[in-house]
Amino acid sequence: MSTVNCDSFSKFTTQTGNDGIMFKNYHFGLKRTNKCGTQIWICTHRSCNASITTREDSIVKTSSIKSDGTHEFQHPPKMDLKVYECIRSIKRRIEEEPTAPVSLLYDQQVKKFTRENGSAGSVPIFDRVKSS
Repeated sequence: MSTVNCDSFSKFTTQTGNDGIMFKNYHFGLKRTNKCGTQIWICTHRSCNASITTREDSIVKTSSIKSDGTHEFQHPPKMDLKVYECIRSIKRRIEEEPTAPVSLLYDQQVKKFTRENGSAGSVPIFDRVKSS
C-alpha cells in the first residue's frame, strides 16, 4: 500500500461502455465491486499491476503507485481526460453526422478544444484518431 499526494480522480465511460477512472493521467478499469462497497480498479496497461481501491468518491488504498502518482512499472501515462473527451466528441459527431466529411468534424472539434483549453498540442493528429 502506498500513500499518494492527491486523492482526486475522474470517472468516465470507456469506448466499450465500461466504467473507468483516470488518476494522474493513468487509466484504470473496474475489476470488481466488493460487498462492503469498495471498488477495485486496475491499471489498463497490460504489464502494470498498479491498483486503486475506492469507496464512494475517495481513494482508500493504492498499490504499486509511487507518491508522485507514477507507477512502479515504468510506462507513460495515457492521454489527459480533456483530450480523451475531445476524441470522444469527435467520434460522437461522426456518428451523428455520417454525411459530413470526417476531417471537417475533426477540425471543428479540435478548434473548439483549443478555444476552451488554450492548446491542441496534446490532441492526436487526424490520422491517429481515424484509426482508433
